[in-house]
Amino acid sequence: MAIGCSYNCVELPDHEAVQCNLFPKGGVLALGVLECDHEITDFSNEAQLQNAIDDGKLKIIKNIKGIFPPGEPQEGESPTACGSVTILDGFNYSFTFKDFNVSSGNDDFYEKVNARSKELIWFECKAVDGVFKGRPVTETLSWTVSAANVPELNTEKQFYTGQVAWTAGIDEFPTLFDAPEAIFT
Repeated sequence: MAIGCSYNCVELPDHEAVQCNLFPKGGVLALGVLECDHEITDFSNEAQLQNAIDDGKLKIIKNIKGIFPPGEPQEGESPTACGSVTILDGFNYSFTFKDFNVSSGNDDFYEKVNARSKELIWFECKAVDGVFKGRPVTETLSWTVSAANVPELNTEKQFYTGQVAWTAGIDEFPTLFDAPEAIFT
């Protein structure tokens, strides 16, 4: 065993190969703003998501554009004297989106989102295998949504710009799930 290998080591599962030409593509078409006290245990379960909507615990934002760039690694001091000086402690993540659904009602909605800590689900465009995917983030999140821009020309669209930021451990990726299409389309 290598020096220091016992720190943060876990059993490594097999790596999965994606079938030829079925590599995931980008595109986020909807968001879910989720109250922290929701009762969803299975994000692929349409009934649980619909119950959360009916109970006011989940609000869906449709027809948006979003991006989830790679996380920024957070390193800390290694607890051992041998080997690397630092180790990976976690990641700083951000999810950025544009919402072109500008209205006075949505002004009020985003003002309220900015004032409270919420969880996040994003729904990705249909995958090449024909299934919509989603990813929940159930960490402590910081939402920042600015007032809609007003472009210089009347040929350009107004939109809200939002960012959701959080810090997660090395083993806390937003987990991919099969998303029920009826919830967010």
